[in-house]
Amino acid sequence: MPSDEESVGRSTYEGLVRLTFLCGRGLEPAELMRRFLAAMRNSVPARGMWLFQGGRLIASDHEPGMRTPNQPESLPPGLGPLVEGDRITVAVLPEMIMVCRIADGPVQRAADVVTLVGRVIALAWQAEMVARDEDWDDDYLAAKATFKRRWLRSLLKRHGMITNAARAAGLSRGTFYAMMDQVGARECSGIAAAAAGPDELSPVTSRTPRRAT
Repeated sequence: MPSDEESVGRSTYEGLVRLTFLCGRGLEPAELMRRFLAAMRNSVPARGMWLFQGGRLIASDHEPGMRTPNQPESLPPGLGPLVEGDRITVAVLPEMIMVCRIADGPVQRAADVVTLVGRVIALAWQAEMVARDEDWDDDYLAAKATFKRRWLRSLLKRHGMITNAARAAGLSRGTFYAMMDQVGARECSGIAAAAAGPDELSPVTSRTPRRAT
């Protein structure tokens, strides 16, 4: 089985990395999304890419004369892409869906690229939304940690249980806990405590330290 890099292509990863530098530049979110689609369409390769939020088209890039596809049905986030002929549909966020009409080429490779683009768009969109509500520290690492804390807290609030939040983010539970530890966000698990069973909570957070006697 080919590795992710062999399947998707190094240039695709490099393109996505370059696009992330558009984040935080003051672009309107819809324009930021349009630039992501325009820059990555040839990497799929695709005849057209469309991004919907709440059933409304918010960004697109396509060949001249192509019609906007019908509003897609809601898809659970965290699941794989839906492939129907030359059409690939992926869930980006709970209220955001991306539709792609691919050109000639391997369908699985196209689905891999579309899924990867969707994940980066999700992070970019959430980063832009947080940036509009947060007074950011000038230090890059401190600002990055603030974003991760806000993102983790938002995921837990929406999905209730840590397992569900990790699945929606495309992460394992272990990676999710590690991210919480990295940014000092272990207390975020308290948001999910009411909905989670005992095995849903981090072993670290579920223990009460003994006082020395």
